Amino acid sequence: MTTPSFIFRPATQIDFEFAYQLMKTTMQQHIVATWGEWDEAFQREYNQEKFDPAVNSIIVVDQQDIGVLLMKEDVETIKIERFFITPKYQNKGIGTSIMLELIQKAKDERKKLSLTVIKANTRAKQFYEKLGLQVTSEDKERYTLSTQA
Repeated sequence: MTTPSFIFRPATQIDFEFAYQLMKTTMQQHIVATWGEWDEAFQREYNQEKFDPAVNSIIVVDQQDIGVLLMKEDVETIKIERFFITPKYQNKGIGTSIMLELIQKAKDERKKLSLTVIKANTRAKQFYEKLGLQVTSEDKERYTLSTQA
């Protein structure tokens, strides 16, 4: 299977609704499993506050928006805060390709790559572990996974 070609484009404020609906589609079941409910008003407000077009990228395949990547960097770490791909485009190698690029970028810049996963999202945890990230800490609800710097 050939991985579809993808590009990143900078997000704009107009992309919030796409990003929100994608987060809801991919994360609602894990949020309910973790916190017991889905509070639409809270989730919309929380995600609106988190949505900063300056640090969000939209993942595009065949001129169609298929995902969101929110990444922040400092001198030591590349932190992936959001990484969602529409279910239709999952299991096609796109997420793996993006993660391998980010892992290589971190290596090249001698940085650690870090992200958190809700514990209920076992599939995501397994995906990141398969790529070499290791659990470096955890709390009641989340794992933090990282590469070595």
